[in-house]
Amino acid sequence: MRLRLLRGSVARQRELADARTRCRLRGCAQLDDDDECLRQVDRRLVERVVTLGGNHRALVRHVYLPSVASWVLGSMKVAVGFAFTGAVVGEFVAASRGLGYLLSFAQSTYNSALMFALILLILAVVLLIFSLAGRLEKHLLRWN
Repeated sequence: MRLRLLRGSVARQRELADARTRCRLRGCAQLDDDDECLRQVDRRLVERVVTLGGNHRALVRHVYLPSVASWVLGSMKVAVGFAFTGAVVGEFVAASRGLGYLLSFAQSTYNSALMFALILLILAVVLLIFSLAGRLEKHLLRWN
């Protein structure tokens, strides 16, 4: 029994490694976890498309891209807000202009009104970017 489990485990690992390679060759978007791309794809859909005579291009267009798109767009929605915040922090540390520099200037001159205004402006911009990314996600995933 144990040998059968080990053999199944090795076969499963080999299958996952082959699937990862195929996924990378097809250009499947992966952000955090290699296996996440594979978990999104429904095996029954792949089998049905192949049974109906679908080629590699049909699999990518009709199975792989739609199943991974929601995960990628959801991650993008969060990442865009963090990217803007990271740019402001970078300006805060080592820039001579921009919102981060202005925030640093307000802090050094003890101008609390300007500092709170800038924080609210940064918050508004991040929320705007987040909502635009959410609208883009809704538009691209109408079928979902």
